[in-house]
Amino acid sequence: MRFILLGIAALLSTACSTKPVEKPAICQTAYVARVLPGNADAIRTQCAKLEVSGTIHRGGVYLREINGELYLFQYLEKNCPADSEVFQGLEKWVEPLPVAARNGRVFEPMEQIFYEAGAAEKTPEADVMRIAMFTELKPEKEAHYRLLHANPWPDVVAAIKKANFRHFSVFLEEIDGRICLFGWLEYVGKDISADDAINRKDPASIRWWKETDACQIAPGDAGDGGMWGGMKELFFAE
Repeated sequence: MRFILLGIAALLSTACSTKPVEKPAICQTAYVARVLPGNADAIRTQCAKLEVSGTIHRGGVYLREINGELYLFQYLEKNCPADSEVFQGLEKWVEPLPVAARNGRVFEPMEQIFYEAGAAEKTPEADVMRIAMFTELKPEKEAHYRLLHANPWPDVVAAIKKANFRHFSVFLEEIDGRICLFGWLEYVGKDISADDAINRKDPASIRWWKETDACQIAPGDAGDGGMWGGMKELFFAE
């Protein structure tokens, strides 16, 4: 009996010391394709049928007009290392960018040049607000913009978190000869106007925007003094 009890104790000790299964790391990804003329409504209808599956944890679909043409963007959070999986069922209404066509793809993966978790650990104070935005880069300023975002200033990173923003990503892709940026982030506070007002007075952020604004070409819908335009969210699921 003593040996049996010792054996059970050993098994329990082993079970208690077993490491918990680690959750896979999550990658933020984005994809883009051009909408074929006259298919915007069909895409809106199809988006109602989309589902999160496979390696995709959550994501959304967004529309943006660029140089007179409509483009479809997908923002997806997936297991790392990220594969090429995208939301299925949208392919028939879009056509690939030239670089995607050369590689046998429909949706071209965009390059992520910035990510900041920000207030990712904070429990949202109200309904989470998603923000998708678009702007362009001046070709001669691309290298400087990349360098800034590869080495973000610590005070700016702290300001993003303090302002209750999380999962701030910036993606880059050349579209129709333009260097385009797709930004995506979430707000988890309770008063975005108040937090934004505080953020706009932050000395480090003001210096940062002076650097980045000089690199960007503001779209027509950027608003007074703004550098980013909006994007139409067609679908989001998690």
